[in-house]
Amino acid sequence: MIVGESHYLPPKSPISKQLNNWCSLNESKLNEDEQEYTNTSKIIGNNIVNNFSNKAYAIYRNVCKVINEISFNYDNSAKIMDHLGRVNTKSKGLNC
Repeated sequence: MIVGESHYLPPKSPISKQLNNWCSLNESKLNEDEQEYTNTSKIIGNNIVNNFSNKAYAIYRNVCKVINEISFNYDNSAKIMDHLGRVNTKSKGLNC
């Protein structure tokens, strides 16, 4: 299972400048753009095809590479994500 916990926010998000507020919020307080930035499952799903080429997603690329070498041997190692569960941990609060 892949657990998404720490996320970047959009550069112009006022929340990213206020760490204490960010840590105590829940998803309902985020605007649509901020929610997109913190949706682990969607981020993973949208980036499997390009093997997490965005530098911000290197952690996923690296995990996939290691697991793929051990077991799956896909040409695109990110395809192993199709076999793993993924979840955000922000349902009760973003908790930094």
